Amino acid sequence: MGSADNIWLVDASLNDMVGRSRPSEQTLRLVAQLQSLSELIESLAFRVVELEERLAATEASLSPATERSALAAGELAAEQRLQESEGRIARLEAWLSGADVQGAQPRQC
Repeated sequence: MGSADNIWLVDASLNDMVGRSRPSEQTLRLVAQLQSLSELIESLAFRVVELEERLAATEASLSPATERSALAAGELAAEQRLQESEGRIARLEAWLSGADVQGAQPRQC
């Protein structure tokens, strides 16, 4: 028995297992389901790419606004600290000069 005979036997066995003339109804249904699944995956992949592009564009447009907002918040905090420092300095100067100014007494820790 040669290799050609072996191939014929395997082919015959496969034909007996799946049917000789046409694929079974289950096989056709499975093929249709796999095709639908493939189309769904392709659609989802395109959608993910679109969403990534939109996210990148949104992040790019928000970046300058976020930086301006952070800068404004930093400037506000710096201004508030400067005012607090000026108030402390005024109280210390008043206390050192001996003036009786309300709140001129240094705080004890």
